[in-house]
Amino acid sequence: MKNDSNHFSSRAKSRDLSDKMIPSLFEENIKPLVSKFAANEKEKIAEAFRFAKNAHLGQKRVSGEDFIIHPVLVAKSFMEVGADSETVIAALLHDAIEDTSVTKDEISKKFGPTVADLVDGVTKISSIKDKEKLLLLGFEDKFQTQIDNYRKLLTKMAGDPRVIAIKLYDRLHNVQTLEWLPETKRQIYARETIEIYSVLAERLGFGELKGKLNDLCFEYAYPQEYDVFIQSITIPRQERERYITKIIMEIKKHLFENKIKFQIYGRVKRNYSLYSKLKTKNGYLGSIYDLVAIRIIASDVADCYKILGLIHKKYPPLIQKFHDYIARPKENGYQSLHTVVFGPEKKSFEIQIRTEEMDKNAEFGVASHWNYKEKTTSNLSEKIGADWQEELSDDDKNQKLFANKIFAFTPVGKIFELRRGATVIDFAFLIHSDLGLSCAGAKINGKIAPISTELLTGDVVEILKSPRPNPSRDWLRIAKTGYAKTKIRKFFAAQNRLDDLEKVDVLKPVQIKKRRLTINQQNFKITFENGNFPYRLAKCCNPKSSDDVVGYITSQKEISVHKSTCSACKKFLPARIVQANWSKTKIS
Repeated sequence: MKNDSNHFSSRAKSRDLSDKMIPSLFEENIKPLVSKFAANEKEKIAEAFRFAKNAHLGQKRVSGEDFIIHPVLVAKSFMEVGADSETVIAALLHDAIEDTSVTKDEISKKFGPTVADLVDGVTKISSIKDKEKLLLLGFEDKFQTQIDNYRKLLTKMAGDPRVIAIKLYDRLHNVQTLEWLPETKRQIYARETIEIYSVLAERLGFGELKGKLNDLCFEYAYPQEYDVFIQSITIPRQERERYITKIIMEIKKHLFENKIKFQIYGRVKRNYSLYSKLKTKNGYLGSIYDLVAIRIIASDVADCYKILGLIHKKYPPLIQKFHDYIARPKENGYQSLHTVVFGPEKKSFEIQIRTEEMDKNAEFGVASHWNYKEKTTSNLSEKIGADWQEELSDDDKNQKLFANKIFAFTPVGKIFELRRGATVIDFAFLIHSDLGLSCAGAKINGKIAPISTELLTGDVVEILKSPRPNPSRDWLRIAKTGYAKTKIRKFFAAQNRLDDLEKVDVLKPVQIKKRRLTINQQNFKITFENGNFPYRLAKCCNPKSSDDVVGYITSQKEISVHKSTCSACKKFLPARIVQANWSKTKIS
């Protein structure tokens, strides 16, 4: 999977975008929304449209649409949520570097370095290789760890949270045409959206966007579960819609009588959200209280609490389901009053009460802070940066945007998190200690590199292995992680003990003494004539406590214990033979 757009685009052999369609596309989608921008910003947005249209000329999406429709609709989404002009321009150009001959420098000269950085950030995320392999591996092995690392990787590579926001709206438009993808790619793409992108949307506070992404991908990501869910929930949904209408009429009358200014909306819970809750409730609908939800928008905070009192007066509340997120907002800044009450027909439903500003923040997250009237980008960056910082996990809040971490891939797509400055050796030991001890170098992004090379986020690293462990004490200087240094030190500690043994023993051949033991092997261990040393039982003959045994110092500087009758003993060098015996251990 090279990038998102390659799933949905192709070079057209048919006609290019017609002259009649070009102005129509702009007039219908962009022009109605640019009125709030200053005159110079309007012209820049129009210029960006023309630039993107020419860059993508001749490209088609798999659906047959002209490619330029995609960036236009992504930009339109940003304009609808009040994004600044630079973000809108970057949205129009977000595929230009990846899918055309346009360079970052060209964009910087025409539209400024900020726009160029935003487009370049989206390009870097899109260029992450082997996401299909990552997801396929993940479903079978440590899926959640890989997904968590991938989210962190996106955060690290994005830098500016607007990059992630552009990627999210890019993803939203792409999943609206998922049916055009082959089935295997469609499922991977849908699962990736649910497990990664919708989670990022939630953490940035894009509640509405998260819901849309999940619902659009549900039937493709988990087709069997979707079919069962739809069959079980279709009739209840129709009933819930009828119930919503009835509730809204009652609440409107009640609040009008008390002379409260408000707006009121009703909704049926989104399919994927309901499915997720049903999984935790063993499929029992009766245990879910927000199958039906009502949202009331109040004039101010005081009216929020006044409305809450009036609602509780009319409908008995379920006290344990009351949450005051106004007094104690969620980590992503979400604010609202949540209560569950028993309404008509003795059915429970949820009510959310919030101000218009809170509602905007709940729907659009970081985007709710983008204001086209800001004169400088610094104020905007401070606002977004503060919100973005809040979305990091507790462990990372003091490390802005994971500044002290890098994320590197194996050739099959697994992601590993390392500290900044980590080298090839650190990466090898993180995969497996045996691989670390045998590390001879690496291929980084397909190019040969020495073991001392420092890795960067996004690097694909293939470790080159020597036939046997061959570490150098210089590795302790090259390694940057404690784990790698510990493994290297242990190797040399064991080697020193074997060297001492070799000096005393292996210079003179010894006679193998035969002895028979019949007691249970688990009560015995191997000892050698000069003391205790690390050893392993040879797999070729699998010696037991009843067998006569002999030790042999291998070329890897470890003692391999064999039956004295093992055919391998015929090939042993006499100088490396060590007298070995079974000794009884203490039973605790």
